[in-house]
Amino acid sequence: SWKDNRINAGYCDLADPACVARGGAIEPELDVVAGKYDVPLAAFARTMQAYPGLEFLVRVDYEVSPSMHCAPTDKDACPAYGDAFRYIKRQLVRAGVGNAQLVFHPTRGWAEQMYPGADVTDWIAFSVFNHDLCLPTPEGTNGGCQPGAHLDQNLARDLAWAEQQDKP
Repeated sequence: SWKDNRINAGYCDLADPACVARGGAIEPELDVVAGKYDVPLAAFARTMQAYPGLEFLVRVDYEVSPSMHCAPTDKDACPAYGDAFRYIKRQLVRAGVGNAQLVFHPTRGWAEQMYPGADVTDWIAFSVFNHDLCLPTPEGTNGGCQPGAHLDQNLARDLAWAEQQDKP
């Protein structure tokens, strides 16, 4: 994951306005595409190839959203995440990995906008927590739940969209 470990990986905190102003919000995605992580990606590919009897589901980062994967000026288009996803797929194919499928895992409400494309995505997945099911949480109520609803409206919209993508 490059979402949760930015600082330890040498990137800046997204809450730092100076960082965001200089494009730090997308540095990991740009570095993936620039080849900075090719060596560990190749090692990962060799590990998967060492177990040909297993099928790997590789989640390319998780809970993907514009706030963690897009430059502040790219909230509507957000090409960086899709480019990184596509690059990882291309590298695994080049390495000859035939037992891995890539999983797109957006945060509810962002599936359609962040989708890297049917040609590189094998699975679509969502995290589902109490607040997504309109259940009580220690933090209080969820603004995405309408009175009497049993599912957050953003997740419901994304699930309906995902069903149309012909992906598991």
